[in-house]
Amino acid sequence: RRRQALGRLIHHEMGHYLDHEDEIDRSSLKVLNDFAIELIRMVDDDKLAWYVAREVVGKLGFVDCVVYFVDHDKGMLHQVAAMGDKNPLANEISNRLEIPIGSGVTGNVVKYRQPIIVDDLLHDSRYIPDLNPARSEICVPLLCDDTILGVIDCEDPRVGHFKQRHLELLNTVSAMTSSKLALLNKDKVLRQSERNYRAIVEDQTEMIMRHSIDGTRTFVNESYCRFHRKTKKELLGKSSYAKLPPRDLKRLKAILAALTPENPTGDFEVAVPGPDGGIVWHRWTKRAIFDENLNVVEFQAVGHDITQNKQAEIDRLVALKEAEDANRTKSQCLAAMSHELRTPLNAILGFSDILSNEYLGPIGNHKYVEYAGDIRSSGEHLLSLVNDLLDISRIEAGQMALNFDELVVGDLVTESMSLVKDKAREIGISLITKNLEKVPLVYADKRALLQILLNLLSNVLKHTPEGGTVMVSVSATDERTMIVVSDTGEGIPADRLHDLTNPFSRVEVDPHKSSEGWGLGLAITKSLIDLHEGSLTIHSALGQGTIVEVALPTKPT
Repeated sequence: RRRQALGRLIHHEMGHYLDHEDEIDRSSLKVLNDFAIELIRMVDDDKLAWYVAREVVGKLGFVDCVVYFVDHDKGMLHQVAAMGDKNPLANEISNRLEIPIGSGVTGNVVKYRQPIIVDDLLHDSRYIPDLNPARSEICVPLLCDDTILGVIDCEDPRVGHFKQRHLELLNTVSAMTSSKLALLNKDKVLRQSERNYRAIVEDQTEMIMRHSIDGTRTFVNESYCRFHRKTKKELLGKSSYAKLPPRDLKRLKAILAALTPENPTGDFEVAVPGPDGGIVWHRWTKRAIFDENLNVVEFQAVGHDITQNKQAEIDRLVALKEAEDANRTKSQCLAAMSHELRTPLNAILGFSDILSNEYLGPIGNHKYVEYAGDIRSSGEHLLSLVNDLLDISRIEAGQMALNFDELVVGDLVTESMSLVKDKAREIGISLITKNLEKVPLVYADKRALLQILLNLLSNVLKHTPEGGTVMVSVSATDERTMIVVSDTGEGIPADRLHDLTNPFSRVEVDPHKSSEGWGLGLAITKSLIDLHEGSLTIHSALGQGTIVEVALPTKPT
C-alpha cells in the first residue's frame, strides 16, 4: 500500500512537471525517473538525503546542495548530506552547521514553510556564510501533511542565477523526497512501537496469547511457550480450544459472546493438565478486539497461574470442615457427658434432701443433718454447671429447638426478678423495674427468654457490691423490643468487653475474688438471643457499672 501511495504521488508530480517539458531536457527527466525508481527501494533517511544531494540535485545541474533535517525538540536544522565544496570525500560534510529555526535563509524557509530565491546574498541580512561565500541561493521546504521535515538548499557563485525552472525542479524533488521521508518516519515509529510492545509482552511472567474467533492462535509470548514446553512455531496456527473439556469450552464461549465494546473484558478460570502431569489452575482475562465497525476480529488473553490460591482455598475448606466436625463431636461429647452426670446427681440431690429433712425419722446427730444440707447445696451447684454444659453443647450442635409465641415481656421480667430477689436481699442489692406495663407483646420462646433474663440477672448480682442497685427496663418499637439490665457494680475494662460472650470466659476485676461457674452464662445468653435473630450489646467502664441491652424482634421475622 505504501509503494502504491508513493507511486501515485510520483506519477502526480511527474505529470505536473511534464507540463513544463519545454523547460526540462531529457537528462533531467531521466534523473527524476531514476529517482522515482530508487525511492521504492530506499529504507534509510540518511541514505535518502545523500542520494538526493548527489544523484538528483547534483545531476540536475546544480553546483552546490545541502540537505537539512529538522530537530523539532531542539528547534534546530542539522546538515545531513551535501554535494559540492562541503562534501570533500565519501559521506562527509565539512564545517557541519546547525542553524536555529528562524535564522538564516534556511531557518526562514522552515519557519514560514515557503521556498525562497535570493538573487544577491551580499544584500540579504539573513545570509549565513559557509566555506566559500556564494552570491545567490535557492531553498525549498521538505513538507508532508503540513509537517516540516527539513529543507533542500542550493547556492551559486553567480548573481541572480536561480530561475523559475530551478524552483520547479527542486519543488518536484522536494515533494518526492518528503513523501518518502514521511513513510520512513512512520516506519520508524511503527517499528519502535512494535519493539516496545514485544519487549513488554515478552518480559511478562504472565502468559499472553491472541487468538481468532475460532480459537486459532495468532500470537504467543515466551511465558506461554515455557508453560506448554513448545516453540512458537509449534503453537501458532493451532487451536487454543483443542484440549478444553466440552463443559469448559461452552463456558468460555459464553463469556466471549458476552463481551461488548462497553465491557470488552471477562475472566475465565480453568483447570488444565500441567507440564509435569499434575493439575494446574489458570485465570485468563479475555479482551475482545473490535474493528472500526465494532465487530470482534480477535481476542487477547492474559493468563495467571492461580494453583497456589486454589490449593489454599481447598485447604481452608478442608480445615473448616474438620473444625466443624471437631466442634460437633465436642458438643456431642459434652451433651452425652452431661446426660450421664445428671442421673447420679439427681440421686444425690434426692437422698441428701431426705437426710437433711429427716423424712424417715430423726438421724440422731444434728451434724449429719448439716452435712446432708451441704451435700445438697454442692449437688445443686454441680447440676447447674452440668445444665450449662448441656445447654451450650445443644446450641452448638444445632439441637436447641425453640417454640415461639407472643409473650408479655413484663410478666417474664417480674417472674425472673422474683426468682433472684432472695439472693439480692441476702447481699444487700436493690432490684428496680421500669416501664413493664407499657410494652407490647414480643415474639419469643418463653423458656429461652426466661433463661436469658435469669442469666443476666445472676451475672450482674455477682458483680454488684452490697448497697448497689440492679434495674431492668423495657421499651419497644414496631420492629424491636429492648430489654435493658443495668447495675451499679465495679464495671468491666473496655479491652475485655469483647471476651464476655466467649464460652468459658470470665472477666474478674478483682484478682483476689473468684466467680462460680464455667463462664458460660453470657455465652448461652448470646446464643439464645442469636437464635431469636436478636442482638446483645454491652456497655461498661471501670467504676461506672454495666449496661446490657437485649434487642428482640417484636414480630415474627
